Amino acid sequence: MNTPAAPTPAPPRRLSAAWQAAAFLACAAALNYADRAALSAVLPALRTDFTLTDVQLGLLGSVFLWAYAVGSPFAGLLADRWSRRALVVWSLALWSIVTALMGAAIALLGAIALLWIDRPRQGVS
Repeated sequence: MNTPAAPTPAPPRRLSAAWQAAAFLACAAALNYADRAALSAVLPALRTDFTLTDVQLGLLGSVFLWAYAVGSPFAGLLADRWSRRALVVWSLALWSIVTALMGAAIALLGAIALLWIDRPRQGVS
């Protein structure tokens, strides 16, 4: 008696390019959100490591939010005029560089300068 051959398994399905891009952007957005929320979590450590006063911590938090608020409308204008793909790539590259440099900030002014560079960019990504 002939037994039927076992069916061959279907090859694994790959996500389409659109779904891959959506997954990448979702991960980037999650990291972006975590980056924005991280400052409030590390304020006690910043106070200790940099011996900051309450006023200086408030200034750091204000710069963090004001730079983002100032940059968002400009980021919207850029997104309307330029390729979104290029904007996302460049903004993620700049974010990565500035995030790495934040670890090397040795003074309050250095951290404030880096925040003014990076926060407006976050309106793009």
